[in-house]
Amino acid sequence: MLRIKLPQGQADATQLRALAEVAEVAERYSRGYGHVTTRQNFQVHFLRPADLEPAMRRLAAAGITTHGAGGNAVRNAEIPVHLSGCPNGCSQHHVAAIGLQGSARKLGGRPLPQVFVLVGGGVDEPGASFGRLVGKVPARRAPEAVRRLVERYLAGRTDGERAHEFFNRAFDRAKEVVAPLEELRLEKARPEDFIEPGATEPFRPDSQDGECAA
Repeated sequence: MLRIKLPQGQADATQLRALAEVAEVAERYSRGYGHVTTRQNFQVHFLRPADLEPAMRRLAAAGITTHGAGGNAVRNAEIPVHLSGCPNGCSQHHVAAIGLQGSARKLGGRPLPQVFVLVGGGVDEPGASFGRLVGKVPARRAPEAVRRLVERYLAGRTDGERAHEFFNRAFDRAKEVVAPLEELRLEKARPEDFIEPGATEPFRPDSQDGECAA
């Protein structure tokens, strides 16, 4: 299996053609499967070892790398963090050690982007555990919430304890570090708080059917 990194799940036309060529290699020599992963990467299965090097060269020529796309290293990552932009949960934020789900709140009658912060989700031998809500923070504070949770885990874990195990054991301690980030008073709000990270226009939530609901 060849896992290919697509930063932020984005690829231009040249890169898509390169992916198609790699998929043709898989189709020619095996079963022709390709998957888009929950981490916004792409993976092709059943390539012969002899085909890996030329496939990787073709991808590299189009500016695509396999470095950082992960394999076992991603599945056994110390602190898996998943972010979903909507309730459809395409990134499976509910089964991540730290899961973030996009949402909205009203502040002074204006919509403000926020994220639900969940902890304790994971998948292991006994089965899946679903993350529990520890707070709802303005979107601009999400990186700080993640930083605080990571620091709490690194400081409080026992030997060999994985992130989702720690957050299930120390759920109240996780809530403690997120709680100060939840409240935002109108007089303390900045103009950028009403703009989604990465956007330039004021946040305007729009509810409609997406491809996941079709």
